[in-house]
Amino acid sequence: MDRMSSADSFSISKNDEEKIQVDCLWAIALQLLLKLKRHLKVVYSLNDARCQAFSPNEPPKSGEVLSRQNIPFDISETSTSVPSTYQDLVQRYQELRVL
Repeated sequence: MDRMSSADSFSISKNDEEKIQVDCLWAIALQLLLKLKRHLKVVYSLNDARCQAFSPNEPPKSGEVLSRQNIPFDISETSTSVPSTYQDLVQRYQELRVL
């Protein structure tokens, strides 16, 4: 990866750059998990209370039916690449702040 720098020659150390890359990877993974959670809640018409009450060790309750909507999981607007420039990093930070 190229050194993170902007037109005004702002630069960071290689160590800091590696830490930022790791943080970005974790943020990307978390962003994808949050989007998947939201998608599953919409597809199966689940609310927070029902999700928190779920126990994988309990058998399904009799008569309990899940309705399923046919909605594709779309992550096309999700950037999954690590920022390669300082400007990319700032932009990604702004995007992740609103989640």
